[in-house]
Order: sequence, then C-alpha cells, then structure tokens
Amino acid sequence: MGASESVGGNDVLKYKTILLGDPRNASAHEKLGLIYFKQAMGAEDSESESSSDDDATPRSSQTTDSDKDLKLERKLRDKKNLKQLIEAKRISMLQASCDHLQSATTFGVNTAEVWFSLGRAQHALWEYTWDDVIDEDGDGVDDRLQEAQTSFQNAFKFPLFLSNANLYFQVAIVYEDFGSFEGSLQMYSHILTNFPDFPGLGITLLRAAALCMHPQLQMINESVRYWEFLLDSPPVPYTQSSILFQLGRAYQLQMTPDSQRKSNEAFRECYKIEHAVGKQKYLSNDGKYANTVFHTILLLFEVFNWDGSKKLQKMVVRPSNMAIACNVSQGK
Repeated sequence: MGASESVGGNDVLKYKTILLGDPRNASAHEKLGLIYFKQAMGAEDSESESSSDDDATPRSSQTTDSDKDLKLERKLRDKKNLKQLIEAKRISMLQASCDHLQSATTFGVNTAEVWFSLGRAQHALWEYTWDDVIDEDGDGVDDRLQEAQTSFQNAFKFPLFLSNANLYFQVAIVYEDFGSFEGSLQMYSHILTNFPDFPGLGITLLRAAALCMHPQLQMINESVRYWEFLLDSPPVPYTQSSILFQLGRAYQLQMTPDSQRKSNEAFRECYKIEHAVGKQKYLSNDGKYANTVFHTILLLFEVFNWDGSKKLQKMVVRPSNMAIACNVSQGK
C-alpha cells in the first residue's frame, strides 16, 4: 500500500458516507479536505522516492550494446510513465482537497489550519497547472493565485498563526508568483528578523538574496550581504561554489571601484572548487565523468569575459580533459 493510501483510508470512506446523507456537513468536508491534502503531500514524497529506485532487471555478462540501449530506453519510459501517474494522482488529490476545504469554509468552518491548508493546496495546484491560466476578472493575475493569497490572509487573522514562520514563507512564495517582489521581500525579511530558529532560514535567505538582484528591486548591496552570509553554510541542495557564482554576479552588478576584482576572485574560487570536485568524480568513476557545473564555468568565460586563457577555456568544454590534464601534469 502506498504512502498516500495509508493516510486516512478508512476515514475517507467514513466522511464520504456522511456527506451522502448530509452534503452540507462542514465537519466532514473539513476532515476530507485535510486528509486529501496530507495524501497529496505524501504523493510528492513517493514521487521523489520512485525517481531514485534502481533498475532491478537482471544483467547478463553477454548483453549487447543494443540490448543495453533497449533496457535503458524501457527504464526511462517506465519512470516517465510512473512520474506522470503520480503527478496526475497528486493533482486529483489537491483538487479534492481544495473543493472540500472550500466547502468547509462556506458551511461555517473558520480555523487557522483550514485556511492555511487551503492556501497551500491552492498554490500547489496552481504550480502543477500554471499553464492553464484562469483569469475571469481580466486583471492579468491567475485567479487561483489570488484565492491562495486570500486563504493565507484569512489564516493571518488568527493570533497563533502570527508566530508561524512557515505561513510567512508560503505567503512570500505566492507574492513571488504574483510578481509582487516588494511584498515577498517584506515577508522574507520578517522571517529573518523574527524567526532565527526557523528550519528554512537558509532557503529564506537565499530567496531574499536572489530577489534583491531582480531588476525591479535593484537592492544589490543587500544581495551581496546575503550571499556573503550564505557562503559559510549554504542551504541544501546548494553548494559553496553555487553561492560563489551568484556572489560574483552580485559583485558585478554592484559596480563599485573594486567590484570587478571581487567578481573575478569569486568566479575563480568557484572554478577551483568545481575543478577539484570534477577531477575527483572522474577518477572515482573509472573515467565515466559525472557532470558538475563545468559548463556553467564555461559560461563565465563567454558571458562575463573572465580573464582566462584560451587553452583553459578549451579544456573546460570537456571536463574529463581537465581531469586527465591534471593527472599528466602531476605525473600520474
């Protein structure tokens, strides 16, 4: 039984039965909406787990290249189909959650949990179906985003939720999708100032740093300060080199007398880190190179005109060449 099926399976039948006899039962709508919301979140976990499953197909030592290609093609097709099924199931559960929670509020339920869960479900559903724009009022903003914002605002009316950093974080993301970057940055800043123990503090800081670089805000000094702070402890899944890359770009946008020097130093250090990582991965995989951000480093040469030699640029195109060149130069 899947993770999503184990969450409230019997209760779903129970509350559906109640609604058959009383379609306006607010409590049953509330319970069903919350169950479907938790199931949708469980489906997301199942999707991430399925993507990491190993191929259990037996391998023969006599397998030809053609057989290997067919097996690989079959494996990729099966994973794609499974991902599509999980995604469709999650969309269905999110829609059911929205419908029942909306009905619950219509029939009198007014709790922080319901409004917060409804806002998250509405926003998650929009993220999956954002290309199917719904804009009945013609204001250029998807109505579902506006509904999510309204739900979160209703959750803010409860005093206990004013101390919930996750609520501010969710609202900030909705504001980002709205294009209201000032409002989003205000939410992130509120978290950074008032919730130092928030588990998502690193991601909050990173999103704030990126927002400050947006052309609509142009808060480059603040962005530099945030990126510099993140260097010591990048949030997962980001690395020190990815933070250095962004810091280098922020230095460029700062346009101070020494910004070019700082930018070059950041890009150079980023390159050194990825060079070492790429070499180690190449050597530990019997010559089967695992991609890092070397192609991003190449972009530095081409777009930002970083002062590197033509020989170095050529080697970066093929990361394995870089690792081999280092081995030769070290006599290995």
